[in-house]
Amino acid sequence: MPELFQGVLFAVLHNDFSHLLTYIAVAFVLAFIYVETKRILVPILAHMAMNTFAVIGQLSLDPEEMEQMLEQVQFILVGGAFKNMRFSPLGSAIIYFILGSLFIYIGIKSADDTVFNFITLALAFFATIDFVVAIRLVSLHFKIKKAKKK
Repeated sequence: MPELFQGVLFAVLHNDFSHLLTYIAVAFVLAFIYVETKRILVPILAHMAMNTFAVIGQLSLDPEEMEQMLEQVQFILVGGAFKNMRFSPLGSAIIYFILGSLFIYIGIKSADDTVFNFITLALAFFATIDFVVAIRLVSLHFKIKKAKKK
């Protein structure tokens, strides 16, 4: 059962076994979506939608709370292997900007005769979210820089 392996692998790579059942469930749901639609883009969009809801929830946070969450996320991403390595909000903003640009590029390439198809609009929506997060992270970067000067 590859879905079970995917969920466990995700938990191992993120060093987070407390949500193992959730990760396995998501892997099964995304696999089911792929099997039913026979298109890889549909589970990718579903995954992007789940991550977007998480990002929207984070948009309501104060910059200080966002910085704490970024530290937690970078710990999860590197699994504690590089504890002294820090990703700055500016570096994260660049990553979000690149992802947003990638979604726009894919959206343009997926537009057939008109831009008013689901995939193109969904990719534009996700790109917009990425650009908003990038702008907030750049703002956080300058707030932190200003606070350090004081």
